[in-house]
Amino acid sequence: MFTVGYYIIPTSLINPLYALGETLCAFLLLLVLLASFIELNKTGKMLLSATSLVVIILHYYVYFLLSKYEEIIILPLFIEETRNGYSVYSLDYGQLLILAVILLYHKPLRMKVRLFIKWLKTIKHQTNKNS
Repeated sequence: MFTVGYYIIPTSLINPLYALGETLCAFLLLLVLLASFIELNKTGKMLLSATSLVVIILHYYVYFLLSKYEEIIILPLFIEETRNGYSVYSLDYGQLLILAVILLYHKPLRMKVRLFIKWLKTIKHQTNKNS
């Protein structure tokens, strides 16, 4: 159980909320990535960015609350959670979402990502032809 102030929050309540938060981050990440390859108007980008900002803040607020009970280390694209000498590494959806929002607004970077994906497809196609 986690203790927050005078309240005791059972892990049966914390774990589903934590999983829901990760699912929300992953879903929003997918939306932002899809939106970066489809031309959105300015209002659509602003709405998606504002929603992403709220999710990012809530995502790191959960880690802030958890940092009272375990050691949290934010690494590039990962988060390390250590408690009682055991560590768990998890993908940091907050950082991925930040990168996706940057990709949403940065057209030259978006073009390079598209070219990279096209290059990967041609390599795959050439490999399949040679097989």
